[in-house]
Amino acid sequence: MKNFTKIRFVFLSVILLVAFSSPVHSLDLIVPDTGQTLCYDWDTTITCPSVGQDFYGQDASYLINPPNLTDNGDGTVTDNLTGLVWEKKTTESEALTYTYSAACSYCEGLSLGGHDDWRVPTRKEFSTLLNYGSASPTLDIVYFPDFTYIKPAEINYWTISDYYSDPTQAWVIQISFGFIGKRSKSNATPIKVRCVYGNTDPGTTFVDNGDGTATDNVTGLMWEQKTDDGGPQDKDNVYTWKDALAYCENLTAAGYNDWRMPTPKELERLVDLGTSSPAIDNTYFPNTANGLYWTGTTCSAPDSCHQQYKALAVNFSDGTLSYGSKLEEDVYETWYVRAVRSADPDNDGIFDPADNCPTTYNPDQKDSDGDGLGDVCDPTVIQLSSFTATPKTGEIILAWSTEAEIDNAGFNLYCSESEGGAYSKINGSLIPARGTPTQGASYSFTDAGAKNRRTYYYKLEDIDIYGKSTMHGPVSAVPRKLGTRD
Repeated sequence: MKNFTKIRFVFLSVILLVAFSSPVHSLDLIVPDTGQTLCYDWDTTITCPSVGQDFYGQDASYLINPPNLTDNGDGTVTDNLTGLVWEKKTTESEALTYTYSAACSYCEGLSLGGHDDWRVPTRKEFSTLLNYGSASPTLDIVYFPDFTYIKPAEINYWTISDYYSDPTQAWVIQISFGFIGKRSKSNATPIKVRCVYGNTDPGTTFVDNGDGTATDNVTGLMWEQKTDDGGPQDKDNVYTWKDALAYCENLTAAGYNDWRMPTPKELERLVDLGTSSPAIDNTYFPNTANGLYWTGTTCSAPDSCHQQYKALAVNFSDGTLSYGSKLEEDVYETWYVRAVRSADPDNDGIFDPADNCPTTYNPDQKDSDGDGLGDVCDPTVIQLSSFTATPKTGEIILAWSTEAEIDNAGFNLYCSESEGGAYSKINGSLIPARGTPTQGASYSFTDAGAKNRRTYYYKLEDIDIYGKSTMHGPVSAVPRKLGTRD
């Protein structure tokens, strides 16, 4: 069942040594939450809905990687999720504007906070800083307080990223509402720039999971690939904003049911700035339409130009981030949607579908019974530490110990006079379990019917409370008379 608020705190720089050669990932990029905490219907603010209600699944229904900024006290601000350090700006420098070439020169020549390796940010880098919980600007004004509001059309910031269809233009961030558009590099009218230094954007590394999904191993996001079969996931299906939310929330695909509508920052990770029509990697996302794709984020600014009846949307014809109208003059716009989920919901560094227990933290991926299901979520697992057969005169002492027992009902013992022959049960009633999921126990049983100088083979069976059994062994022993030699 989905919770009303899902919080996923992801740890940086996780290095894990895992047995059984399970793939382990440390996220190269954590996509910050948008900062939007209010909920909306078609055009107004509402009390955030619960699971199953209309408009559930929008941006504020989830808190994923909460923004985490630090004012360094030296004119810089660190984003602790991305590792990027941003120019804070002073009242005087905030008002300055630059042509494209001047912006590049300004950042390259900037010495601030003990660093001189500043640069103009890429489009994807700047997008991680945006805060869609506010407008004019879409920045956290606690950390960037000196913003000078002039007019919406004038408040653009340069990025270093080229517009694919025309490299004489660069992508710019329209900071008033967080839109992303383009501008000629030769435009004589200067605009703003906010410099950055730190880790460069690692890009994307997709893996086709072969089940209608693809995982970005850089961010840990798993994406719906879409079909071209006329079915419910067909690439040509379009939805109102409310229906798009419901589609994502109700989607069951590749065995997962925790899909949701992406945020603008997440959908930005799919935009391929090196191509267009569509602006996406067609190898992994071949069924992509040239049109707007909804996000769960509403345009939060209630001014005369950008009302709350609009939701942010990416146009994958060229990658522009603008908006679609949820409801305007009784018209419900319909657009495309692509669902997303976390490929590592338990934050153990093992991405689905490789994780053998995807909903419970188990970085060791231990699978004692080899059934493909991790011990921590396998109700039948017995972690057996020893199983021995010790010969005596006319008997054999069988002993075994466990490290842990999950839902164990008890044990049976089986004997045969050949290793590959038929085994017969030798205990009368089930030997009751004494271990727990966190602490094992020791057991012994005497086979008093063994004859001297014969080899006996034994197997140990554990049976769980659901009736599933697992066999261990065999072990062997040869009883002999006291004082004789074999």
